[in-house]
Amino acid sequence: MLGAVFSAVAGFVYKRHKSRKTAILGAIAGAAVMAVFSVPSNYFITYPAYVQFYHMPLEAILGMYQAILPSADSLIKCLVIFNMPFTLVKGLLDAVLCLLIYKPLSPAAGVLPSDEKEALQYWLKRELLHRHLMSGNIDEADYLKQAAGLQRKFLASALAARDTSGLEAVSAACFAEEEAFVEAFLKEAGGKKINVPGQTYFCRYWRKKNEELAREYALSI
Repeated sequence: MLGAVFSAVAGFVYKRHKSRKTAILGAIAGAAVMAVFSVPSNYFITYPAYVQFYHMPLEAILGMYQAILPSADSLIKCLVIFNMPFTLVKGLLDAVLCLLIYKPLSPAAGVLPSDEKEALQYWLKRELLHRHLMSGNIDEADYLKQAAGLQRKFLASALAARDTSGLEAVSAACFAEEEAFVEAFLKEAGGKKINVPGQTYFCRYWRKKNEELAREYALSI
């Protein structure tokens, strides 16, 4: 959710006038808005979820903050003093990393789906994989092991590239390998039913979302 806020704000600013200056301003604005948004999102969603689902008393959460700052005697104060600056710094670090790698990698973006329908199918396929993982239809340990191996391989290949044309070749190869990786695990899931575990409300919610995904992706779930 916080990442979506960051991306939406940064993208909105950059879209109005595409330049390096607006990219930097957009990233800073995205980090700032994300930091502010982190307070209500943590207060109303994240920490109540910890209490509800992980049975972590709110007093225990406050106690961890008070170990650092004894005067932090309310959740909202803790979020403003600790979480908001942390989220701002995290957003700015993300922005710096993006600005450092965007220019060298941007010529290789041609491997991404350009057609809107094709892009939607690309996302839906990976969403389907994620839901099979949530349902236990795929060996999670094997998936994580292979995914980590691919990430290391991709990073090493990118660092070894000498120029833009080399990066383009690396990018195309990485996308092809990632596609094969996704296909292999979807094949493993086969026709297994997607059934995301959880309490009654969440089961109903995910059943509805899975039906929508099936219609959009034209698959039988």
